[in-house]
Amino acid sequence: MLGSTNIVTARYVETVQAFRGDEYVYEVREELKGSAGGEPLHVITSGYVSLPSAMPVSGEDVILFLSGYDSVYQEHVLYILTDIAEDTEDERSLIASLCSGGAPDAPEAARKFTRSDDIGDILEVTESIFFVRPEEVFVVGTQAPTTTYSCTVLSRLRGEPDPYEEMGLTVPPEFSEILITAFKDSMTVGERYLVLLAEHRDRSKIYTLSSPYSVMTQEEAALFPELRAILEQAGYDTPAGNTRLCCYSDSGRESSAEADGLLPPKQAALELAKMFMDGLCTESAERTFRVTEYRNLSVDVVRTTAMDEETRAVWFLSEDEIGRDKWIVEISVEYKYEGVKSPIGPSSGEWTDILYQGSPAGFLMVRDGIDYSLRSRME
Repeated sequence: MLGSTNIVTARYVETVQAFRGDEYVYEVREELKGSAGGEPLHVITSGYVSLPSAMPVSGEDVILFLSGYDSVYQEHVLYILTDIAEDTEDERSLIASLCSGGAPDAPEAARKFTRSDDIGDILEVTESIFFVRPEEVFVVGTQAPTTTYSCTVLSRLRGEPDPYEEMGLTVPPEFSEILITAFKDSMTVGERYLVLLAEHRDRSKIYTLSSPYSVMTQEEAALFPELRAILEQAGYDTPAGNTRLCCYSDSGRESSAEADGLLPPKQAALELAKMFMDGLCTESAERTFRVTEYRNLSVDVVRTTAMDEETRAVWFLSEDEIGRDKWIVEISVEYKYEGVKSPIGPSSGEWTDILYQGSPAGFLMVRDGIDYSLRSRME
């Protein structure tokens, strides 16, 4: 009893089927030790107590001795039943006497985490932020809907992986293999993900998530200004972060109207996209990478006045970006690079098609008479 985090008088409500098996739901009538926050208790059995045989008839109050356990991989706190007793004055008096010794009164958490979906709350409990690539399934969970993956750390934005260092092995600073436990089907082997990880304890070589929402694609990560700021602080440039203005002139045309007929905006955008990519192929002290070659270049062009209000809101268009001679341009291209760039990290020598960490961002193309200009919308 001294090891119980919670001692309550409670009334049985129902049995629910969960991933690990039956959970017995109880309504708390009175809390004699600890606090469950007013929520129903989800109780599971230990090897020492057979709850079904001790189950009270519905409507009958009993005293439950519980050991609470919380984890990011559970929907709620689980309470392990360590003992069950009748609700009598003698039993209550004994409990009050023994609880005065200061036994633990809060559920143990496997790692510090939050169930909030607010990125600010998540970052508060996040110790490590990595871009990773799952290489293979290490183990499939049996007590929770989880899969543990062996992952290569492609880029370290916060925290340091330490499993190899603790074993005295030398690992190149840009690569490291770690184990990450994620929710089932939230990661695919070979893809890249940003992962927000909880406190890493020396006794475990497995990293856990800091929230149920801590695995995201590069595109999803880009929607959070807080994460974009962390990327910038890490000193990794993105190709689309190059704000050099590219200009192209439809020489020989006398008016915007003639240019509109003889030089379609999409053709101008393609010429500007070539200039943009050629610029990334040059050495620059302002970037941490250089594009070495590119292929399959194409563009999508949408005039900003043709967008409805909902679409403009999705793109976060400002008033000065809306006009007949203004277009949103999305560049699609495959390229190789040398150096380090966000969100991938060090070059692997492979082709990639990631210009920035997702949409909406794009490029703004503006026409002034016969002159076109293109600039990234990333700040």
